[in-house]
Amino acid sequence: MMVIVQICLQGTPECLEAQRNFVESMAGYSLVCFFLQIKDRHNGNIMLDERGHIIHIDFGFMLSNSPGGVNFEAAPFKLTRELLEVMDSNSEGKASELFDYFKVATCMTWHCAAALFLHS
Repeated sequence: MMVIVQICLQGTPECLEAQRNFVESMAGYSLVCFFLQIKDRHNGNIMLDERGHIIHIDFGFMLSNSPGGVNFEAAPFKLTRELLEVMDSNSEGKASELFDYFKVATCMTWHCAAALFLHS
């Protein structure tokens, strides 16, 4: 996430593009993790490409398969302080245009998935 922070410090148009790409891919990533019950989600298991898109790199614990059969994640998806900071928000959910965009993108993706499921 330092790549996005470094670009954003420059105040370039690439900053907003990288943040928007991050927000859009984070919305999709969050729902995919929720639907597929991907576990062991932490910042060490995600990478960002040069344009801000999220890439999950470790699928070792998936579909409720975790060490010793212990389901160690109760949250439906991870949204850490660092992820919120990239969206110009904070751990309290401070309003920001990008965080609002994340919430809308997540809801829209949820509704599209539900519609596909109901009409299949």
